[in-house]
Amino acid sequence: MAVQTVHQIFEEQAERSTALICGTRYLSYGQINRMADSFAHVLQRRGARPGTLVGLFGERSVELVVGLLAILKSGAGYVPIDSAYPPQRISQMIEDARLALVVNTPTTGGVHSNGVERVFVPIEEPDLTKTSAPVQSQVTAEDTAAVLYTSGTEGRPKGVVIPHRAIISRRDDLRDYLAETTTCLWRSSISTVGHVSNLLLPLMTGRKVVVATEEISGSPRKLAEAITRHNIGRVALVPSLLSALLDCEAFLQAETLRTIVLSGEAVTPRLLRTSKSRMPRVAFINAYGTTETTGLVSRAEVTDPERIVVSTTGLGANMCILDSAMKEVPPGTPGELCVTGPQLAAGYLHDTPLTSERFVPFSLGDRSGTMYRTGDIARCTHDGSLEILGRIDQQVKVRGFRFNLADVESVLESHEAVDRAVVVLENGFPHAYLQATNAIFSEIRSHVNVRLPSFMIPRSFTVVREFPLLPNGKTDRFAVANGLHRNEIAGGQTTVPAGTATEAAVSRIWEEVFQVPSIVPSDSFFDFGGDSLHSLQILAKIEAQWDVELTPEQLFGNPTVGALARLIDSADSNDN
Repeated sequence: MAVQTVHQIFEEQAERSTALICGTRYLSYGQINRMADSFAHVLQRRGARPGTLVGLFGERSVELVVGLLAILKSGAGYVPIDSAYPPQRISQMIEDARLALVVNTPTTGGVHSNGVERVFVPIEEPDLTKTSAPVQSQVTAEDTAAVLYTSGTEGRPKGVVIPHRAIISRRDDLRDYLAETTTCLWRSSISTVGHVSNLLLPLMTGRKVVVATEEISGSPRKLAEAITRHNIGRVALVPSLLSALLDCEAFLQAETLRTIVLSGEAVTPRLLRTSKSRMPRVAFINAYGTTETTGLVSRAEVTDPERIVVSTTGLGANMCILDSAMKEVPPGTPGELCVTGPQLAAGYLHDTPLTSERFVPFSLGDRSGTMYRTGDIARCTHDGSLEILGRIDQQVKVRGFRFNLADVESVLESHEAVDRAVVVLENGFPHAYLQATNAIFSEIRSHVNVRLPSFMIPRSFTVVREFPLLPNGKTDRFAVANGLHRNEIAGGQTTVPAGTATEAAVSRIWEEVFQVPSIVPSDSFFDFGGDSLHSLQILAKIEAQWDVELTPEQLFGNPTVGALARLIDSADSNDN
């Protein structure tokens, strides 16, 4: 039978040896396949079949991979739900996807939503002396493999429908730069398209995948140790994570690491200069892609910090740059980057108008079909370099997650004290400027925290009397973003001097990580939308400054600057 689906390609690897390494667990392709077969029968009895969607909730683990493959084998498509998302966003995703069934890993409490049945992936491996009956389904390459949610209008997430053929079409991406024996590291969230490149594609090509559990992922030193221990030569990171890891000596000395692929955010000249000076043996690859293109579209090694590009060989066969009349532009002229080919998503779930707007028919020369309008402004120079210049709309990327700043503004303006909100990106993070009456910042922050995922939460809140305007009467966002207005009434912080040298040093670390001024001892890690990436950055800087290794759990249990400073002092005195 011709190979048609993701799980069928995985099954072809079943005779190979190790598939997953998760802590002390080493599982072969055959073991994972049998576990997925066994669980797929359970899901089919619960109604999973082609044309249905099943939620997938949990942290990175063997069970999460088994659950994913079992859903595909049952014929259904999976909808990954990040366990770090706030309850309201999870409920919106479940409602929009019309889920009746959610698969949970054993270590998570599970999704709580009326009308949704929860099924837990069994921890026990099936009896390997017995073979489960083959899982029968009539799924095809055009059926939905996954629905990945990104930011949508008015703060509501929108689902990108990824068919099997889109994932399969990307297999050759790995063969260009990965050796047959390469071991890959999976650290990306299951809810982002990064898991396709770092989990699914390696498993579809017979490679080993090391699962970066929360324990490994939350510690720069343990992450570096895992890279060295498993002889990992290539890792994929968002630039802000690389920036945090550059403070970890163990990461800098990871001898096996030869290539770092950067994606999900813009690579800054400063980061590239610092990275190349501290890790001269490592090649840095700048990768470009979107969820709607199932990830990677183009990539290039970046050697010049002053010229960061995503290709040095011109536009690929599946790319074009168009003007407002949908005509191709000459070299050197900016235009909208558009993508064609089999790796395109099928559109947006239950949103025909948006699908028709972004996925459009095209005919250019001898090429025709469907084209995805990325909304990114790009330019292909005469020497073949492809540069990404910005966005047509207000979409931005933070830590690998794309969202629209207008969605954050909509949530802010739903608070009764906020009359108008403008959110801008400053130093890579969203910051909010508000026209508000009797604003209490802790209440506004709490209002946002329960409605938006951490990457969308503004790092600071500032009340202004008025916003600067353009001649046409619209808000001058450039002036807001560059601090050209001087009519602030108050900021989201109250300046109280740090009481100890350690508090002052921790405050400076937080100011750098969260990109906000005037951190005070009473400020809480969670007030600034702190998450696992922020904890990793903070802990790496603490270890570099005090030679004290703390865990994310200790940070979460001592979330204020003052409490964390006391913990550092206590740990430092014990070490001495």
